[in-house]
Amino acid sequence: MERLLNEKSRIFEHADPHAVSDYVNQHVGAHCIRLPRTGSPQASLSHCKFGKLDLCQISYGGSVHVTSPALETIYHLQLLQRGHCLWRSTISRPASCC
Repeated sequence: MERLLNEKSRIFEHADPHAVSDYVNQHVGAHCIRLPRTGSPQASLSHCKFGKLDLCQISYGGSVHVTSPALETIYHLQLLQRGHCLWRSTISRPASCC
């Protein structure tokens, strides 16, 4: 993935996580983030498009809770490079996030 996402594909580095989230919402897919109340995480994003496929490397710089109702109806491949992920279905919850 490092070769596909290079300097040219870097959109954000050491940025506000909400700015990264806004970009992802506009260019990749709808989601919401919730950050811890303490700390000042620095986010980064690399993004390139291959036809209808988006390839992203996203770091929110710390613990973040991501919700996305769209994941109930589309395929999403996530490869973790660091950290951990817990996925829960929201079928029994309303389709809105945040």
